[in-house]
Amino acid sequence: MKPALIVLPAALALALSACGSGSDGPPTVTVTAPVTASGTTESVPATAPGTVAPLSSASPQSPIVADQAGQYRPSNGHGVYFFTPSRNIACGLDSGTVGCQVFTTTVVPPGADCDHGSMPRDQLSKGYVSVNGGVFEPSCFNQGVFFMVIPGQKTLQYGHSVTAGGMTCVSETRGVTCRRGEHGFFVSVQSFEQW
Repeated sequence: MKPALIVLPAALALALSACGSGSDGPPTVTVTAPVTASGTTESVPATAPGTVAPLSSASPQSPIVADQAGQYRPSNGHGVYFFTPSRNIACGLDSGTVGCQVFTTTVVPPGADCDHGSMPRDQLSKGYVSVNGGVFEPSCFNQGVFFMVIPGQKTLQYGHSVTAGGMTCVSETRGVTCRRGEHGFFVSVQSFEQW
């Protein structure tokens, strides 16, 4: 069955469009997130040839340092936003919208609609998004949803975690793992997984 598309709330779209589309990050336009008819998604890893997807039950191999959420809040005080040290992954943790996106990757998360015509598939960033506590939806973004065009958006160093918006994200050299209760996702240049 072909996934339906939903549009993020207008307030989020307006807030994001106010951020601009300067040369510091990906362009901003609109965002959509696919939803299956049953409201669920498959937990099948998507991997680039020659790579192995991480296991959802895998725990980090080294001790993780828990950072204070406040150091990742933008100047407007809403939510928590961070980059990984590569600046190719950005995540946002807010009470309304949470998720991560990988800016440069050719791998598509299973179930994501990357052929909706706004931009070529390879120019879209890819990841997961959850709105208002809903399920994590595999998504292709034609804007920087979790890239806030603000001075000083912080970097969550490898081996560090941050918790906000009911979710904890861990930054590692292999990618970012985010969990909310028993559910979560993993994003990287090479693979995507959700559970």
